[in-house]
Order: sequence, then structure tokens, then C-alpha cells
Amino acid sequence: MPNLLIKTLIIINLLPTLAFANIEKDQIIDIPIEQQNITDPKEMFELALRNDNYVATAHEKELAFYWYQKAAIQGYQPAAFNLAYFYENGIGTQINLDQAWYWFQKAYPLKDTLQQVEQNNHQYDFLPYYLAAANQNNSYAQFKLAVIYAEGNSYQDIDASQAIYWYEKAAELNNSDAMNSLGYFYEIGKYVTKDYQKSLFWYEKAAELGNSIAQANLGLMYQYGRGCELDIQKAMQWYEKSAALKYTRAMNLLAELYEEGTAVTQDYAKAFAWYTKGAELNNTLSQLNLARMYNYGYGTEIDEKKSFYWYEKAANAGNITAMVNVGYMYDVGKGTEQDYSKAFYWYRNAAMEDQPIAQNNLAILYEYGTGVEKDSNKAIQWYQLAAEQNYANAQFRMGYFYQYGYGAIKPDYYKAYIYYDKAAHQGNEYAQNNLANLYDNGYGVKRDLRLAFYWYQKAAEQGETIAQYNLANAYYQGRGIEKNLALALKWYEKSAENGDDDALNAIGNIYENDFNQPHKAIEWYTSKAYQGNSFAANKLATIYQDKKKYASALKWFKFAAEKNNALAQYNLASLLYHSNDKYNSSSMVKAYAWATLSELNGEKDATQLLKLIRIKLSTEQIAEANKLVEEYKQKYLN
Repeated sequence: MPNLLIKTLIIINLLPTLAFANIEKDQIIDIPIEQQNITDPKEMFELALRNDNYVATAHEKELAFYWYQKAAIQGYQPAAFNLAYFYENGIGTQINLDQAWYWFQKAYPLKDTLQQVEQNNHQYDFLPYYLAAANQNNSYAQFKLAVIYAEGNSYQDIDASQAIYWYEKAAELNNSDAMNSLGYFYEIGKYVTKDYQKSLFWYEKAAELGNSIAQANLGLMYQYGRGCELDIQKAMQWYEKSAALKYTRAMNLLAELYEEGTAVTQDYAKAFAWYTKGAELNNTLSQLNLARMYNYGYGTEIDEKKSFYWYEKAANAGNITAMVNVGYMYDVGKGTEQDYSKAFYWYRNAAMEDQPIAQNNLAILYEYGTGVEKDSNKAIQWYQLAAEQNYANAQFRMGYFYQYGYGAIKPDYYKAYIYYDKAAHQGNEYAQNNLANLYDNGYGVKRDLRLAFYWYQKAAEQGETIAQYNLANAYYQGRGIEKNLALALKWYEKSAENGDDDALNAIGNIYENDFNQPHKAIEWYTSKAYQGNSFAANKLATIYQDKKKYASALKWFKFAAEKNNALAQYNLASLLYHSNDKYNSSSMVKAYAWATLSELNGEKDATQLLKLIRIKLSTEQIAEANKLVEEYKQKYLN
């Protein structure tokens, strides 16, 4: 028979037996239809207990409150105590200390417990009620009393010895929550001497009684061999038992084992399935991990929108790592529309919780004014906070600010060295290159060419383009290392492959001047030119011009000029100016247009060339040339 539910409107009016006893609680709650006719208060109480645990959902807590209330109204003493506890702590209902006092009095009548501390406001010392119930072997009260002594509250300071005493009392009466707590205390050495054997003992007793949290904790003991032999199979068995009782931490632990694949056979599909179960039951760590699975396509297809969905769920639940990821996804427009203001919002939330990546990313937004008004002082503030937490990129940025100056920071090579050194030792390749530069020039530190070479090499091996060029220079010049043209060429080539035009020029010079192989230089420039490199195309054209191969020179100058290379635009204009109609019947008009673009792009020599070209043009030709300039500006200017 299906588990049918009917919605019940609870309206309970209690007789004013004591002061503050009148309550009217309107609450709509789903009650399984087979439970609607229950009238026995003990059965009601047991139903409440089944829904009263640490892993209970909000609905289950409301059910527990409902059944405690129904049983308490019929005078069932244990239910009255538990109902009072729910009112005191706002479980399944709102906090109501007046009602808590009323039900504590119903459960264990005591005199003179009310203490008025403010006019029209009442504060209660409920400890005598807990003690009265605990001394009558109420294990629920004993456990809750132990928690009060362990954590302290408004009417009782922490008392470790009393906490352990009552945890043990409750455990002797088979209270599995108390057993689990004792297991935890012995595991971490809180209030007692750390003892894995005793921890294992209490976890096992609680786990055997079906306590899902203890089952997961016992699984961890077996997973790491604490108080027992390491046994992954037993760990997984206990995790599975716990997960079957909907304890989401156990689901996440199972998923992690399957994902890592060290203790068990790696199985992304099973990891994905367990993360999904935990995430759907609102376990924030599972939501975070599920988002990552979708992001990288582990156990499922890559789905950036679903990744964003789960990161956002975890972020809204307060997971700081998820906040950073949501901020990043808004920042770059991944899985959602790009929105710098929302990126700022999430970065700031995580940054306020001292998350260093968020602090660094927030600083970047302030530095460049994206999603927030540009503010150098706030950028420095957040970089500084992240740097103090040893976040390497923030240390690099602080080093950069001190090297070149930024905002209120004045150049200070020594401070730059301090920050670069910290980041470099963490493997930040940009800091390694800049640290090498300080050693290379003796800025803020004693000049040391060997250390400069060491750090250039570290950064170059990580693919840092400028460091590769600098390392090549060190090999070429024999600076900090023995001169080696072959290794210099190797690193120049790596840097050129990463787009460094100075490295490309150096390669050509080595082939032409050091190896006397100009054809190799042409081969290298041609290869790069065909890949779209305008610098290589201009160099190739220059070589052809020197060889008086003007058609080839014109072809490659034009290729580079159309890619908005200012020097190539100047060279093309110069070649057209000096050419005759054999090469281009309208050479002067085109020369004027290309020289104008070159001047607009900052090439100083283009200004003098324009003056020479104008002398040779008629008024009509200048008008034609200006039209061509507008056309070129539309097509080629970035």
C-alpha cells in the first residue's frame, strides 16, 4: 500500500493550568495516513523519537514536535520533557521559553525556577529540570544534560567532568548518541585522554544500535586504522550502512573513496552516484564535489550549467570554497552569464571569511575596476591579506607593486624581493622570473648571476615565456652559466613558440650571425609567418628587401601590415614610395594610407615619410588617399 500523506492543520489550545500555558500553534504538516488514528501516547512518543535525531530533516523535526506535543497533552511524562527541550532550542518550532518552562514543569514539577532579569522579559534556568530527569534515569535528559555541560549555555558554564559523567550515564542506558559522543571525545582527546581503543569501543556499540553517525565514524576508524587494523572493506560496509540511513556524510565518504581510487578500484560513475545522493539531500560537501564532477566530466559528461547549479547550491548553504567557484564562474561567464558585480559579491563573501583565493580575486577586481569601482587601496588591502595567508599569486602582485610602485606603494626593491622570494619558493613562475631579474641586476639584493640563472630556469621550465627568453639570454651571453649557443637557441625557440617576438628575432640573429646559416633564419621566419606571426612576416620581408626580391618583400610587408603591425605598415609604405609603377600603379596613394596607419599606431618615422609622400601627390590623389585611409582604419585598426 502506498505511503499516503494527508495535510493536517494543527490547532492546539491548552488549558491555563499554569502561567504562560496558553498556546495556539497553527502549522500545516504532512502526516502519513496510517498514523492518523494513533491514540496511544507511548506509541506517539516512539514515533517522535524515530524522527528526533541529528540527521533529521526539517520535516522530520516537525513530525517529532507534533508527536511529542500530542503525547504530552495526554500526560505522557517523557514526551513532556522532550517537548520542553524542543521549545527551548527551537526544534521543529520556534523558540518559546515560556512554553519550555511550562512543559518542564509538567514533566518534573519544581518550585521557584523563574528568575526575572529584565522588565517584561523572562529568562529561565532549566538546569534543575535536566538534573531531575537525569537522576530518574531518563537517558534522553542525561544526554542533553551532558551536551549542556560540554558546550555551556546561558545558564551553565562548561564543566568537562560533569559532561563525561552524564555521557557515560546515558551510554549505560544504551543511548547511542551518548556512545557516539564518547567515541568522538576519546578519538580527539577532548575532555579525556586520547584513546583510539576506547573510541573504537564506543563507536562500535553505537553503530550496532543503528546510530548512523557512529557508523560513519566507525568506518573512518577502519579506513585509517585507528584503534584497529586498517580495513577498507569494513570501512565501506559501515559507510554503506550509514548511507542507507540517509547520513549524507557517509555518502560523501563513499564517493571520495571511489573517486580517489587508491584504497578501492577507482570508479567515477559510483563516485558520481554517491555525490548526487548526498547533494540531493543537501550535503554541502557533496554538492561541492558534484559540481566539480560536472565541471571536469568525471563520471558524467561535462556540464558547466549543472556545475554552476551545484556550486551555487553549496555557496548559498555557506560553503566558502563553493562561494569562490561561483564568483569565478560569474567572473569568466562559465555555466552562467558573465556578471562582474555578482562575481564581486561572491568573492567578497568568501574573502570576508579569510579565503585567500577569494581575497586575491577580489583584489584583481578592485585593481582593474571590474564589477566595482577601481580602487588601488582596496586592491592592495586584499592582496596583502591573501599574501599573509601565503597565497603565492597575491605575494607576486605585492612584489610587483613594490618593484614598480602602485597606488600608495612606492618602489622598494627589498620589499619586492621579500614577496617575490616567498612566492617563488611556492612555485609561482612569474615571481621566479622577477626574482631572477632582481638577482640579475642587483636590485634590493646582492647581485648574483648564478641565482638569477637558477630562478630563470625554474620559471622557464614551467613555461613562463619571458623567463624562457631570459634563460636563453643567459646561455647566449654566458651569464651565471657557461655560454652554450645550442641551449640558448633551444630556449629562444620555446619562448618564440609562446609568442615572444624578441625571441624570434634572436633566433634569426643566431642563425644568420653565429651559425652563418641565413637560410635557416628564413625557414624559421617563413614558418612563423605562415602561422600568422606579423613580426616574423615583417622580418622575412626585410630579408627579401635586402636581397632586392621586392615582390616577396611587398607580399610579406602587406601581410604583416594588415595584421596591424606598425613597423610593417611603415616598411610597406616606404617600399611603395620608392617603387615604380612596375610594382603598383597606385603606389603613392597606398603608401600614404599605410604611412598614416603606421603613424596612428605610434611609429615615429612614419611622420617624416608622410611629408615626403604628400609632396608627390596631387590634391585629388590626397583626397583619394584619405578615403583609402578610412577604409584601412575600418579593416585593420584594432
